[in-house]
Amino acid sequence: MRTRLLALVATLALAAGASACQKPSVQECDKACRNANRLLYWDEVEKEAATLPEAERAAFRASKESEFHETLQKGIDHCIAQCRSADNDAQVKCFQDAKTADEIRKCKDVD
Repeated sequence: MRTRLLALVATLALAAGASACQKPSVQECDKACRNANRLLYWDEVEKEAATLPEAERAAFRASKESEFHETLQKGIDHCIAQCRSADNDAQVKCFQDAKTADEIRKCKDVD
């Protein structure tokens, strides 16, 4: 799941192609990557947690917390590089402003 989420964000970042005159900053891409990965990761975790007995869900979520931070740290530089090379300010803003995983998925259509 970890690699799949980072790959999805990188794919979404490249989907719209180049459309801006100036590349998004490292800080803008960092914010976009972190938000997109957080929303997509926890969306998947919550789907998995829903299949567990109520008594096991808190422990499951806690175990996924450290996994998320580790995965994010391993892939954040690649995500930022992909974001900057896509050169799509509107999509970066979409990733930054999204509040749900569904909103992140819709960002792939932003140019």
